[in-house]
Amino acid sequence: MTDIGPGTELEGGKYRTKRRLGKGAMGEVWLAHDPKLDRDVAIKFLHDPEAQDEFEVEAKRIANLEHDNIVRVYEYNKHEEKPYFVMRHMRGGSLFDRLRAAGGVGLPIADIAEFLLRVSDALDFAHSKQIVHRDLKPANILLDDSEKAYLSDFGIAKNIRTPMTSGRVTIAGTPEYMAPEQVSGGKVTPQTDVYALGVSAFELLTGHLPFTTEDRLAVLDKHVQAPVPRLADFAPGLPSGLQAVVERAMAKEPAERYKSARSLAQDLDHATGNEPPGDETPTSVAAPLHAPEMSEGIAEVTGLHAKRASGQVTLTWKAPVDVHQIVICRSTKHPPAVREGMVAELPGRDSSWIDTDPFTGSTHYAVYCQYRGSAFGAIYFGDGEHERA
Repeated sequence: MTDIGPGTELEGGKYRTKRRLGKGAMGEVWLAHDPKLDRDVAIKFLHDPEAQDEFEVEAKRIANLEHDNIVRVYEYNKHEEKPYFVMRHMRGGSLFDRLRAAGGVGLPIADIAEFLLRVSDALDFAHSKQIVHRDLKPANILLDDSEKAYLSDFGIAKNIRTPMTSGRVTIAGTPEYMAPEQVSGGKVTPQTDVYALGVSAFELLTGHLPFTTEDRLAVLDKHVQAPVPRLADFAPGLPSGLQAVVERAMAKEPAERYKSARSLAQDLDHATGNEPPGDETPTSVAAPLHAPEMSEGIAEVTGLHAKRASGQVTLTWKAPVDVHQIVICRSTKHPPAVREGMVAELPGRDSSWIDTDPFTGSTHYAVYCQYRGSAFGAIYFGDGEHERA
């Protein structure tokens, strides 16, 4: 088996490598050129033959996570028995590159808010598919030419319902970003990624990690026991409300963290003076939805149904075939308007969602259909202690 180097041709010249972009736990990434389509691509090669099963799982997992804010995979193949997959090349580099270039100071907070809003949408989408990333960090947040952020590198991502293929990995992640339950080998949940997003926010805001030392075992211990440091100790002058956001995201107990990545990102955005807070428990509710909210000719979801059982509410519906996205919102009193009390964003082909943390008593849900370049159509209902069609 020959080593990969500059000028290596794959698939009879379909791709030609140019230079190595980076090296990770499972493989290395090369910049390559596709002469037929005249475009650059990124190709990730596996360098650990014992991890081939996990590598193939990663390729399939990312390929099936079709989301606007997740780096797209074009194909999976092998070169002289060395597996690789071809991805979109992100010309803007990573947020880690931006931090390194900043030289120990944080990035502009307006940029951070925008980056995390996009990444949080990708994370929540992955979570809706029962996938936990487990290695979220600035190095895995990539930028395109237009400064838009994308989530990448699902190399150690875990399907909540399925064990790792080989069973060789018991604790996975980067120590500086690992949640306490990862350190202790406990149950991994979407809140594990919320913790890492909180650590990433801390680093992006200050230019420093919250916990760092030459002894990486000591770093792990700090994640389990030490309180979240004050942002002001690293970056005086940041808006004071950011501290509470980071502390909640990095709570030691998963149940005390944000229920979704989007809620964290919205609260951070609000703390910088932009959007209203994104907490899952709304402090105010919107007026009932009326016809003017809907664009003429926009179809609604149909057959909306809810069933409350065992402390959860299961929603099912039917949506038109050309819907781009489904947005679910909720409140305690009135049907919420678009984005008010939003709890989930799903691809248009989805037809069900489980609210694992519903309000006690009556809960009003709104299910919105979003079309590319158009307004929303919607249907809503109130959910009591019985089934409601």
